[in-house]
Amino acid sequence: MANPKLKWIVFIIAVFLIGDVLGFLSGQVYQRYEMEQRRRGRGGPPPRPQNFITDLKQQLNLTPEQVNKIENILEANRKRIEQELAPFREKANSIRKEVETQIESVLTPEQKVKYKQFRDKMEMERKKFEMERRQRLGNDTTRRFLPPPSRDFLPPPPR
Repeated sequence: MANPKLKWIVFIIAVFLIGDVLGFLSGQVYQRYEMEQRRRGRGGPPPRPQNFITDLKQQLNLTPEQVNKIENILEANRKRIEQELAPFREKANSIRKEVETQIESVLTPEQKVKYKQFRDKMEMERKKFEMERRQRLGNDTTRRFLPPPSRDFLPPPPR
């Protein structure tokens, strides 16, 4: 390879290939990190109770009777937690509405229209996500551990 032009071409191709490989590997490492964080309950959705029960079962060698009792304990306390969190959700919703009002006070009339469209789009995406989540969990035995569906998450009636 005495040709300097050919050496540069090979060098550039090698750099891009190495960059691709390193990019792919770092993406894999990051995905594993994110999954581990979610499994531990840091960032992302909290671990599902069934995973908790499965982990307990494996770590503690629980009997089927113990698993059943733990499931009942989780179910009873889920209801208590939902009751305790209800006032906080109401307060959070009122704060969210105040924030929206404050943001709208800064916007021009044209921006307000776009802002409302933006909020509506985000709300529809959230509802779509929740509906898909419910469909995925429809036959899941852990469904009884999930909070009851809120009327907020129902899609708007067809027009």
